[in-house]
Amino acid sequence: MADSTPTHLPISRWSDPASLIVGARVVIRRRLTDASPHGDHFTDVIGTLVSLDPLVVRRQNTGIPGEEITIDPQLIDVIKPLPAKPVRNSDIRAVEYAYALAFPGVIHHEWVKGWLVRVGDGVTERSNSAVPLEPHTAFDDVPVDAIRDIYKKYGLPALVAAPDRIARPAFHMPGAWIRGPEIITMTKDLEVAPASVGASTEGASEEESSAENASAIRNIAANTVSGELLSRDITWEIAQQPNYDWLSLYRFRGQPLPESALRQLSHEIDGLLGFGRIVIDGETVAITRGTITHSPDGRAWLGYSAVEVAERYRRQGLGTLMGAIMMDWGRRHGADTAYLHVIESNIPGRNLYHKLGFGEHHRHRYLADASTARTESAGTATRTTTDPDTSHMK
Repeated sequence: MADSTPTHLPISRWSDPASLIVGARVVIRRRLTDASPHGDHFTDVIGTLVSLDPLVVRRQNTGIPGEEITIDPQLIDVIKPLPAKPVRNSDIRAVEYAYALAFPGVIHHEWVKGWLVRVGDGVTERSNSAVPLEPHTAFDDVPVDAIRDIYKKYGLPALVAAPDRIARPAFHMPGAWIRGPEIITMTKDLEVAPASVGASTEGASEEESSAENASAIRNIAANTVSGELLSRDITWEIAQQPNYDWLSLYRFRGQPLPESALRQLSHEIDGLLGFGRIVIDGETVAITRGTITHSPDGRAWLGYSAVEVAERYRRQGLGTLMGAIMMDWGRRHGADTAYLHVIESNIPGRNLYHKLGFGEHHRHRYLADASTARTESAGTATRTTTDPDTSHMK
């Protein structure tokens, strides 16, 4: 829970305190003070949180621009954070499409009635699940038998990704399915990237722009990285392929990945790959994998995942710096929006991403066929479980 969040505020079952931060867009259902003989009457207030204590909201869609109201917490029935702007089903589908291209299933992938069925490293859910990407999948029955048959060929469990709103039929599939934890998709517009704030590159050469970007990122480092680290030699790079140091630092659920799975991280995708790392005094201390892929509506999406900071360098601002570096890289390569994923229970990670300007867009979870949830390897695939895919959520 964020330190600044009042613990007495009621929280919707669809949300949680970590999302209640100053600047968040919220809907608040409050009781009217004049009680009726037939029970309480309620009214909804939609607006932006100006303050948490006292609770002040700047209302939207009222006749008074910028009207701020103070709400008595004792009158609140529920308070629920909302996305910064309305999210349509097509918006959810767009980011899920871009995410699927970033992790397409290297061993095998095919379309089945609007679902992209992916077989990859046999370890991570994101590369080994079927995801609904065409509009009709929000209403049509899931092609369960066909999905099961594909995964059966590779000795893997049938695993279905179920994003909010666009996968309702997935919750009515025949048979028993194990529901995984909530995973939050967070997004941020890149119209003004961190490294471009206060720096105009109009008319500048590529070298001059790069120098300005580097200078801006160093300013970010000065405000986020611990003083002890700032006295040392800090450099960063984003390469097309991961080097030995990058691969050595990467962990999945605290453990090294098999060599075959590591190779798949750098396999060619329908988009751009970048492997970011921060180096201090010659030692690689933080890494991430970045992708830029496109949704069918033409938007370019920066996704970054596999964030890892060497243990003795954690909680010193390197995660924030890594995010700024990747967002600058994405903007310079034409990305419109950045997205990432974080498991609901990872409150420190969510707080970090809020500070970077990310907000909740939607959620997804994985549904695993209970009859095959722990299938041993067959062929080139390895064992998969229903544990949450948290390697990119640290």
